[in-house]
Amino acid sequence: MGMYCLLNELTTFKRRSAVKVRVVRSYTVMERRGSSEIKSKELVLHDEEATVIHACIPKDVLPKFPERFLEGSVYCFKNFYVVANWHTYKTSMHEFMLQFNHETIMKESRSENFPYHMYRPIPFHTLKSNPAIDVKQLIDVIGRIVEIRAPQEKTISGHSTVLIDFVLEDAMGNRLNCTFWDDHVAKLEPLCRSASKDPVVVLIQFCRIKV
Repeated sequence: MGMYCLLNELTTFKRRSAVKVRVVRSYTVMERRGSSEIKSKELVLHDEEATVIHACIPKDVLPKFPERFLEGSVYCFKNFYVVANWHTYKTSMHEFMLQFNHETIMKESRSENFPYHMYRPIPFHTLKSNPAIDVKQLIDVIGRIVEIRAPQEKTISGHSTVLIDFVLEDAMGNRLNCTFWDDHVAKLEPLCRSASKDPVVVLIQFCRIKV
């Protein structure tokens, strides 16, 4: 696939670029809530310098790619479009994102020396009382659960939904209020019923910030 460029070297004029990246996250976007029709497959990628970029595989080219990308694996991609990062809530603050097409070439790499930068936890103190915080950026946080409340059912915009509130504490004693919605509630619900006193530390990826 030739020489690879770094993600910070990409421009919209380079349509034959090749990159070597590790998959941080892979997920599917449906056409609408409750729909079984796939709209796209989304990837979050990082290069050897820890630069992160978002990539989109539109549904019309999905058959060209594997049904599943292994998170943590390294892939090489070539012949993709470099487009503006148009997502409202961004998994990457990179100016651009990648859009795969029928000419995009992919191969998996077994590079043992390729670095791991799977998570980017943000310190709690940089989130609080920070007027410069970008609420459109999806962030990672890590902390110990020090308080958890029972799940609640609410109706929002005519849709019934379930949420669970909990509080995270970092190593410096700073605390952060968090809320999980819908399918994510089941991941924490057993904790609020457990009698265990053992500390529970969680790492949460791609949270939305609410001031």
